[in-house]
Amino acid sequence: MGADVHPRNELAHWHPVLDSRTLRRAPVPVRLCGQDLVVFRGQDGTPAALDDRCAHRAMKLSCGTVEGGRLACPYHAWSYDAEGNGSAPSSPNLSFSVPSYEVQEAGGLVWLRARGGTGDLPPLEHDGYRMVCTLRRRFAAPLEPVIDNFADDEHTAAVHLAFGYDPERMHEVELTVETTDDTVTSTCVGPHKKVSPVLAPLFGIRTGDELTIDWTFHFSPLHSVFDMRWVDPGTGRERSFRDRIDVFFIPIDDDTTELVYRQMTTMRMLGEPGFQLLVRPVTSLITALEVRVDQHILANLADTSGDLSTMRLGRLDRSLGMVRQRLDRIYRQRPGRTVGADASAIDAVAAGEPEALPPVVRRSATAAPPVADVGTGVTVRRGDRPRQGAARLRRTARSV
Repeated sequence: MGADVHPRNELAHWHPVLDSRTLRRAPVPVRLCGQDLVVFRGQDGTPAALDDRCAHRAMKLSCGTVEGGRLACPYHAWSYDAEGNGSAPSSPNLSFSVPSYEVQEAGGLVWLRARGGTGDLPPLEHDGYRMVCTLRRRFAAPLEPVIDNFADDEHTAAVHLAFGYDPERMHEVELTVETTDDTVTSTCVGPHKKVSPVLAPLFGIRTGDELTIDWTFHFSPLHSVFDMRWVDPGTGRERSFRDRIDVFFIPIDDDTTELVYRQMTTMRMLGEPGFQLLVRPVTSLITALEVRVDQHILANLADTSGDLSTMRLGRLDRSLGMVRQRLDRIYRQRPGRTVGADASAIDAVAAGEPEALPPVVRRSATAAPPVADVGTGVTVRRGDRPRQGAARLRRTARSV
């Protein structure tokens, strides 16, 4: 067997590090939780993963080639099997190895974790839903602020372009939060913002529809399941369009987080040709643009430490501490850390008791690095105000 792995705690969980279509004959370098790894296909095409460092002279194995199911180093041709066991042409009796990882392929994705890790892959197919797209995007922010953004439905009113709450009626939005030992579920209900006259007939939704956004965070693997549905406030009947997005969070290093989106819908009213030619491409484009705005927002945070104790939280933020507690306990395996104000304190503030929260302590800001590889052809510039970035995205959307 290959060498034992002694990873960061986070590597004990499954992460979708690559799209299956990108892993062909050549090895592919991957960075996960600050560690450099290499993924390749072995003898029968099954994916394998090792540390991206030859045991001999520290060459990157990702620069090598796969020969006979073994990954060969380009420096001296020392090679490794899927378990990391090595072979040296010049020293055939030498015993050596490099750390190897568990790998699975499912849902068009290559999943990786440390050997002896915990948890199973989540269900990737869902009854009644059909696949729209899979997107992989990088955010120039640490994991915690990215997680917070996806545990926050309030920003859909001010930030998002197509789907979200009416910014003039945010006081009407109602939030409930439910928890288990290993999940947090939020349900937000409120009036939908103005719907584009182009999107209204396509998706069958209207301005002022009752929008429900349900999401549930899971922490091994680290992902959130979003479900959006619309109800006609006049009849109480649910619209035919329902959207589901499974979002997987992948910390590349301490400053960069990659997300994988698997979007599905129940829409069938236009038939198969309409779905393939219209619904799928339009929905994929909208999702890519909405993600781009989130990238812009997170790239321009004044402080990326994610310390909730420095923030004045509102009534719609009550899930943040619950998510953080489970993130630390389950995913990072560091229970007992202080994560800021709890839900009861936030509820007290919402009821008019501002002294329930400690004063905000202003700390030195951490500059965000430039936005990483995002692949939509739209440039988000550091220093733009969020509304400037959103305006640029709207112009781009109109031109597509």
